[in-house]
Amino acid sequence: MKPAMITGAACAAERYYGVDIAADGALVVAARPSGGKAATRFPAGAAGVSALSRSIAGESAHPHVCICSRGAIALSLATALMALPGIEVTLVAPHAIAHAVQVGRAATPATPEEGALRLARLAERLF
Repeated sequence: MKPAMITGAACAAERYYGVDIAADGALVVAARPSGGKAATRFPAGAAGVSALSRSIAGESAHPHVCICSRGAIALSLATALMALPGIEVTLVAPHAIAHAVQVGRAATPATPEEGALRLARLAERLF
């Protein structure tokens, strides 16, 4: 399945990020390659969008961010990231995450951390 929307700069990504939205609205981000770093949570709302945007921009010169398009917070994050130079953004419909699953895994991510990692892997494979 193709991502719902692709936009941003046309450059080769050096790092891929997946962002899932937790039930409490928190933004959960995972990176590939991870460099041994576990998934990170950012608070819900504008403060989380701002902190996550700064974090991604500061970690990688040419990142690709794949965001699960759950609600207005996902659109706010995508808009904030697209305003930064060199960042590619993809919004993916929630049901499309299941297509990024490796053989033998459950179709629905058990946690937002797992969902974020699947999104990072999806971006890594597609882009």
